[in-house]
Amino acid sequence: MRKWLKISIGLALSIFLILLFSSTFFVEYRVQKACKTATSIYPGDKIQALINTAKSQVGCDEEKSRALWALGQLGAKQALPYLLESYNGIKETDICVYEAQFAIEKIQKDQFNLPGFLWRSLLEKLNQSITDT
Repeated sequence: MRKWLKISIGLALSIFLILLFSSTFFVEYRVQKACKTATSIYPGDKIQALINTAKSQVGCDEEKSRALWALGQLGAKQALPYLLESYNGIKETDICVYEAQFAIEKIQKDQFNLPGFLWRSLLEKLNQSITDT
């Protein structure tokens, strides 16, 4: 009986870790894609490119919501003034407002942000690869 319990616990833990890493890599892929799209339009700093992408879009489209979402995932503190000025106190009416308010909340809490921690090195690598080409 104890052997089956150990096997069950091990299997459950393995499945949990696989799901955790899979979702982390999926989110990382989406953040990376948003950064590449933004920097193809606004070369240079990834965070500033995401902010510029969000600023340049009139209305809410997929590109703008993805940029706002990526700013929140990265915990980009330099985006906070723009986000607060543009989206603070607005009642949720579309996905862009939701993503911006989520980003504001995530950045203001200033808690450990695992995705942001993992992706800071990724952003540095992306910056390096773009400047090398």
